[in-house]
Amino acid sequence: MAGAKFEAFQRFGAHIGLAFQIQDDVLNLVGSDSRYGKEIGGDLWEGKRTLVLSHAFTHASPADRGRLEAFFSRPGQRRLEREMQSIYDLLHRTGSIEWVRQAASELSKAAAKELPLAFAGAREGPDLDFVRSLVNYMVEREV
Repeated sequence: MAGAKFEAFQRFGAHIGLAFQIQDDVLNLVGSDSRYGKEIGGDLWEGKRTLVLSHAFTHASPADRGRLEAFFSRPGQRRLEREMQSIYDLLHRTGSIEWVRQAASELSKAAAKELPLAFAGAREGPDLDFVRSLVNYMVEREV
């Protein structure tokens, strides 16, 4: 049983970690400057390849895909503010932001399913309560 518990623990960690990262990517796009504490849109300016961009590239029209490729092929200092707004519009039109939010939610649910086996035998108390609270926090957090 120890092997199954360890595998459940690994799955729990992978699911909750991915949910956290996806939510972080979403907050970088649509979060509040004052609450997020980082530059909104910084990942786009830096050209970071995220799941939201992967979805947008896959679901964009050929013309929009060409604009995305042109934007990300240039160094950050040569990217323009108006192009950024166009990319934000594209992310909304393709449903990419909502799609990745849903993906994070599904990963959070998968983590919740693994939690009972992953932490089987753990003593009830504030530490276990904290771990349980992390599952929803990963996708509900705004900072």
